[in-house]
Amino acid sequence: MDKKFKFENKSHLESNIRKRLLPARKTLLKLGLNKGDAIADIGSGTGYFTFSAAKIVGKGNTVYALDISTDMLSVIENKVLEEKISNIKTIVVTEDSFDIDSDTIDFAFICSVLHEIDNLDLTLKEIKRIIKTSGKLAIIEWKKIKSNFGPPINHRLEPLVIINKLHKIGFKKIEQSDINNYLYSITCFK
Repeated sequence: MDKKFKFENKSHLESNIRKRLLPARKTLLKLGLNKGDAIADIGSGTGYFTFSAAKIVGKGNTVYALDISTDMLSVIENKVLEEKISNIKTIVVTEDSFDIDSDTIDFAFICSVLHEIDNLDLTLKEIKRIIKTSGKLAIIEWKKIKSNFGPPINHRLEPLVIINKLHKIGFKKIEQSDINNYLYSITCFK
């Protein structure tokens, strides 16, 4: 069974449930995004977090919206043109290859995407490659519990699975916390 999020379900990415559970600006600030950061929004979808990030980091700082779906990125590109936003750059990627120079990103952000990835090790290594030496990775994932929304329980990842992979790849200062009853976060540094 394919675990990838389908474009035809894109309305879920900006649903009222998501806005209630994960208010974009508040979530990014709580995870440590700062003015002046270069951020990679990995698996950006329709840009739910991308546009809040663009306001937080400021006009002279780049938000890289990365996704495997050109359809998702087209939604972002259209909104960028409509709103005349100058600091968002969309990039079509694969799970293990991002067209971004090494040591470019201050803050890598990946929300509700890792459970869709076929090879977590390769993806996390690629994320580590693009992060600056002092850079941070912030992950949000679904708790492995049954709920009426989100991915099926058998697709969800236990935090320890991700934490062990981050340790193995060499990330440091790994911390986990609950965001709410349904989601958890993991933050770490390169």
